[in-house]
Amino acid sequence: MYCPNCNKQNKKGAKFCSSCGAALKEKGMEKPTPQVVVNVNQEDKNKPMNRKTNSCCSWIIGLLVLFFILVPLFAFFNASGGNDDIFAEVIGIIIIVAVASLIIQAIIKIVKLGLRKSILWQIFLGILVVALILSYLGYRSYKYDDIAQKTAFIQDKVTEISAAKLLGDTIMKEGALPVGGVTLADVNSAAAAEKTRLNEVSYPAELKGYVASVSAWADKIATAKDYASWNALPDEPEKFDILISDSWIKGLFGNTLTDLAVLRDLGADALKNQDRDKLRFVAARLITLDHFYNSIETYQSVALNVVSPAYAATKSGAVIVTRLICYPVGGGGKSICLNQAKGSVGKARVIAQRNYTVGPAAPETTTADWNQSFSPIGAGLDALPQGGVGLTTGEPNAAPQYPPRVQAFRDSCRARGGNPDPTSITKTRLPTTEGGYDCQIGGCWEFMTYSGRNYAGGNSGCPEEGLVPRAPTPIENPFSNIIPNIIPNPSPTPTITSYDGAYNVSYSYGNCGTNAPGVNLGNLGVFNDRLTVKNNVVSWSTGESAKIDSNGRAVWSMNLSGIGTIQQVFNFTKTGVSGTFTFKVTSGGYSVGCNGSFTGSKL
Repeated sequence: MYCPNCNKQNKKGAKFCSSCGAALKEKGMEKPTPQVVVNVNQEDKNKPMNRKTNSCCSWIIGLLVLFFILVPLFAFFNASGGNDDIFAEVIGIIIIVAVASLIIQAIIKIVKLGLRKSILWQIFLGILVVALILSYLGYRSYKYDDIAQKTAFIQDKVTEISAAKLLGDTIMKEGALPVGGVTLADVNSAAAAEKTRLNEVSYPAELKGYVASVSAWADKIATAKDYASWNALPDEPEKFDILISDSWIKGLFGNTLTDLAVLRDLGADALKNQDRDKLRFVAARLITLDHFYNSIETYQSVALNVVSPAYAATKSGAVIVTRLICYPVGGGGKSICLNQAKGSVGKARVIAQRNYTVGPAAPETTTADWNQSFSPIGAGLDALPQGGVGLTTGEPNAAPQYPPRVQAFRDSCRARGGNPDPTSITKTRLPTTEGGYDCQIGGCWEFMTYSGRNYAGGNSGCPEEGLVPRAPTPIENPFSNIIPNIIPNPSPTPTITSYDGAYNVSYSYGNCGTNAPGVNLGNLGVFNDRLTVKNNVVSWSTGESAKIDSNGRAVWSMNLSGIGTIQQVFNFTKTGVSGTFTFKVTSGGYSVGCNGSFTGSKL
């Protein structure tokens, strides 16, 4: 007999089940009770779909978790002083592999389930594709901005090295006009120092060739200590290859055009007034742009079966590709092409360079020749905006006293409540020793150099442009309590060298000069002063001061109400200080300039 309750077999005639105790009946108990098969209801049918939904949601959550882990990791690695370019590449690869894997799995699910039953997976696939596109575009934007910023910094260093070499040319080139108070050792030291500053910054792989070319050139200048080696120096670095898209090259080229417009105006003014200090930096900036244009105009590619007019084959089988780049300016379809700008810069460079080293006796020194060199691109340069941080059209003076773009800079400064003639202003993280024009707006400052570069900085919250990249600040590992020992805490901040103390300094004038007829200033002799350094800020008897950087270098400059400048460059060591100073005033077509050097020991 079988129990109707549990199907347990019992002895014949038993009244109750020996297993569960249920009452037994004799009839109908000879066979086990068949199992009841319950049909799957609608709720049960949905359970596999819920598992699919949960799987889809899990992937979305996993992707978000991956994003929110990698972004803080990138910020931590960057702030810790790591190579953010390499880390960005690693993060990019991880994200691309993860998203690609999800896309493949989503496609497989859609194929298995069919279009009607895979609505959520189709939505998920669309989200992944959009995320992949946005991530790619964001990465490209980050990459371009990094390349553009670092390119501008390299160009600042090329200009500084070129300006140093032009000083050396006045010492070592036959027939050159001398510059008093400058020695070849000063030029050698300046080139070596700029090379050091150049290599203190990390660069994306695309710019390594540019940096190597400039570094090698600076080395040659730093080690050229006699006439033979100096006269063998090239006037610019070797050409470099930069293998990026033409659209990025176009952007980098466009970034230089505002500088070129200012160079045209300031160069004409410097030629008119025979201002050699301005001409030196105008020539140096033109050398920088000429080298850059020559390098980006062509690049080497693999050999092609069909060679078009824009290509030229080499003996090695490679192909020299010429980039046909034009940058739109203003409206009405105006543009400036790379080959046009290259031609104008090459001609203007010769005029400025020869005028600075040889003097106004050279035949190419007239303002008319200068303006003629820019005629192919003049209309395009006129259509460019003024440039600079926050620079807008201001109220013009009744009688402009400056070149057009300098006047616009000053007018805009006034229109925004600023002072274009501050008595003293401290500018930190400047990548140049060049003089120029200031604008102070509250705790912020803007600066336009003689060669047309714009910089901006100041207190926290002020807009920044063109400054030396900040040194990375170590921060605490944000995952130390979650993932111990995987990401080590960064090394503690290195101890900053203190130069605090008093220094007795002896200033020695070089030859002072003027273009006033019949006036010979000669050498104004020697004078002494005392410098005081407190909290790595140097000050002197007139009450002026300047911040000393981590390399022991400080730069102070003053704009003399637009008619001239004074500048001092300090180089501190643990036991002393040395440096140079310049003084220049121009008014009514006449100029007076002095320069010299100073040394001192710590008391």
